[in-house]
Amino acid sequence: MKRLHDKYGPVVRFGPTDVSYASAEGWQEVHGAKIQEKAVEFSPQPVNGVAPFLTATHENHTRMRRLFSPAFSARSLKAQEPLFQKYADLLKYKVSEVGQDGKKPIDIGELLNFTTFDVMAELTFGHNLGMLAKTEYSPWVASIVGSLKMLPLVAMINYYPLLRVTLFERFQPKVIAEQRKAHCAFSEELVNKRLKAGSNKPDVWNLVLDEKNKGTERGLTLEEMHSNAEVFMLAGSETTGKSLPKN
Repeated sequence: MKRLHDKYGPVVRFGPTDVSYASAEGWQEVHGAKIQEKAVEFSPQPVNGVAPFLTATHENHTRMRRLFSPAFSARSLKAQEPLFQKYADLLKYKVSEVGQDGKKPIDIGELLNFTTFDVMAELTFGHNLGMLAKTEYSPWVASIVGSLKMLPLVAMINYYPLLRVTLFERFQPKVIAEQRKAHCAFSEELVNKRLKAGSNKPDVWNLVLDEKNKGTERGLTLEEMHSNAEVFMLAGSETTGKSLPKN
């Protein structure tokens, strides 16, 4: 593919329905708001069969994006500031605690990962994972981090149906499928607990669940809450934690 771009430029059509972009300008052409069809073969399919807003159809994406936007507004972030401050203070304490010990180096990237996962878990599930306090991954988050390494391979395999049918579906280690199911089930359990218990905190669901939209086609189904909660834990936690040390 690189040789094709070197020869023909930043945009190359390499198949009847395939176009490769090698420029930043291509982002809007591929992922812009006006795009109504998405290549689902590049995204892992949800275990519960209900697509989150990232891979949903254009109509569902628009509906869910509208519903979720209040949870990420400047006003909402201001309301969530005490939560961010709580974990920022704990992070500073943990850094000073390890520094005083002097016996082991500080893995700041790992500490930031603990922080972002704890913050996002409290926003998404109303549940503190306690990873920063314990300075260790929970088994659930450890499985998330491990599964992320498989995403490029899965995307490549999904792009070639013959490869998926002949190799992946036959020889895929059972642990991978079981890990995805366990991750989905745990996420569903935490969402269900949060909805049942209720909350007066400015978390995602209090900012998203509008009484006038409940039970209507404009609102969110329970299955959509489950699949989107998984996305929030990945997009709002691991990617943020990984990017912070570089900045």
